Amino acid sequence: MKKKLAVTFVGLAVFLPLIMFFAGNCKKAEFHSFKMDTDIRISGQGRDMAKAAKEINELLDNIDKNLNSHSSEGMIFELNSGKRVALPADIAEMIELSEEVREKSDGAFNIAVKPLIDIWGFSHGKSGRVPEKEEIESAVKLIDNTKIEISDDGISVSDGGKIDLGAVAKGYASDRSREILKKHKVKYAILDFGGNIVTYGKKPDGTDFVVGISDGDGGIYAYVFTGETCVVTSGGYERFFEEKGKRYHHLLDPHTGYPAKNGLKSVTIISENGTLADALSTACFVLGEEKGGELAESFGVQAVFLDEKGKVFTVGNPKIKLESEKED
Repeated sequence: MKKKLAVTFVGLAVFLPLIMFFAGNCKKAEFHSFKMDTDIRISGQGRDMAKAAKEINELLDNIDKNLNSHSSEGMIFELNSGKRVALPADIAEMIELSEEVREKSDGAFNIAVKPLIDIWGFSHGKSGRVPEKEEIESAVKLIDNTKIEISDDGISVSDGGKIDLGAVAKGYASDRSREILKKHKVKYAILDFGGNIVTYGKKPDGTDFVVGISDGDGGIYAYVFTGETCVVTSGGYERFFEEKGKRYHHLLDPHTGYPAKNGLKSVTIISENGTLADALSTACFVLGEEKGGELAESFGVQAVFLDEKGKVFTVGNPKIKLESEKED
């Protein structure tokens, strides 16, 4: 679960369906809930902002049901149970994009990684554990995309293969939510899907949106100044467990079967395509600074890499300001 503090919201209760107030002739709305195993916060302005927030909430419920591999009512659960499942066009596009990132990242990102996620205990509601070497070797052998068959009538996974779309689900939700905001003619909005940040429209004062990037220790190490886009961060501090004094994080290398270890603390991707940003943030983290930077550049996105020593490396010239550069 991603828990970067990225924008400032009005403090709300654990669950508060909707707050509305008027600003001129436009309604402002703020929404807070817990869905997709993470905190969801929506803030924006527009005549139909409340309708947009309600529709986004319904969208997230539907995504959580269908794309969560642990939801017995969803298509991914059925798919992993050996059934052939019909694919809506937008889900098919998401899987196709995921496969493109897999190919260009040489498998550093792979939706067929679920067997590995399961044995490490990073599945929903489980406590992590270090698997035996033989378990890891067996799981890695199951990460085989030839087991995934996609055709006009649907998708199936064979021979023990399983997929997990958790690494792109929030990005997909971001893209679909922007469509809803556009439909309802929302003027501007900030959506925080557990750290996957969407900035939409233009602020009333014409200034940039400012998105803070977590340092993984409760603070912010950099600020991104941007217009309408998606800002997604993956870091080893987001989800982890400790065993015998050693930390193991959830960003697993599909090739080795172990958590990626390359000196990085986090990778942030800035792109108008939320699904792409989500997939690349994982892929670039697994690849490391050099190869990850090359991958980000090949997709034409902006990226911010933070290593474990506090060094910052960027791709695509993002407009950022480090916390250390702020004036007192």
